[in-house]
Amino acid sequence: MSKKETIPPEIEEVVEKIVEDFNKNVLKNGYRYYQIRYKGRLLYLDLSDNGRLGPICLLDVRRQLHLSVNDNYICVSFEE
Repeated sequence: MSKKETIPPEIEEVVEKIVEDFNKNVLKNGYRYYQIRYKGRLLYLDLSDNGRLGPICLLDVRRQLHLSVNDNYICVSFEE
């Protein structure tokens, strides 16, 4: 049986810091914020808006992931 593929903890820390900083420095109000969930090698990015939670994207991190903040947006790109 093969080991289940997961996102390395050091990557989770970086992603969580980027999203936390974005919520604090760009959204600022506390009523609207992004949150992250992990399941195996999948990263789910959700947006909470006045208590309503909705999915934004699902990322499969088998490729090299680049996550950054530009012009008030969280930007995601991949390299193969």
